[in-house]
Amino acid sequence: MAHEKGAPFGREDDGCAMQSMMLAAHSLDLGSVWINQLQGICDEPAVRAELDALGVPATAEVHGVCALGHAAAEGTAHDRKSRVVWA
Repeated sequence: MAHEKGAPFGREDDGCAMQSMMLAAHSLDLGSVWINQLQGICDEPAVRAELDALGVPATAEVHGVCALGHAAAEGTAHDRKSRVVWA
């Protein structure tokens, strides 16, 4: 996920889009993972060269990449625990 550099809510918008992509992937029985290692390094020459090759504009700041595919193994469901504390 990427947004224009300096966008006031860029990270938040990217997070919403990433969540939607991962929920959609799950509904299609696909696995997904959020890769966030590009934060803050988009303008390093080697990284920028790769982003240019992928068509990511130089005016964009990348905050996440969503890798999609078929999971190698079945996931594990966990019991939900309430975190709400009532006074």
